Amino acid sequence: MKKKSTGRKNKTAKESALNDLFTELKGEYLDSFAEKFAAIEKFWQEKDRAALRNEFHKMKGTGSTYGLPEVSVIAEMLEDMCSNHAESLGLSILVALRLLQKVAEGHRHATAYEYQKDSLFHELQSLYQKMESAA
Repeated sequence: MKKKSTGRKNKTAKESALNDLFTELKGEYLDSFAEKFAAIEKFWQEKDRAALRNEFHKMKGTGSTYGLPEVSVIAEMLEDMCSNHAESLGLSILVALRLLQKVAEGHRHATAYEYQKDSLFHELQSLYQKMESAA
């Protein structure tokens, strides 16, 4: 019986170590947002839609990987807007970056942040839907 108990303790220790590692990686990902936002602003100023789309595409993929599915949802909308040459792309980027900042702050402070209830998310959805209906 002691072996089973020790085995469970080892498993719990391994799970704890993995959770700690994931938390550390998630923190590093959140810390990288400042660089990502700066790149997005630079690409917007340069009118480089392909680079913008690529940056949002990467965020779409990595968001869920790091346990931030809301990042993936927001980034997917912006990726589509870049691809479809949405007229409101500049405003959408501003709204999305502010929303992503709020998401990051919520995760850094381990507080519940319900982005779906945020007026910025509703504004972004509205801009996205206008782009879809115009296409």
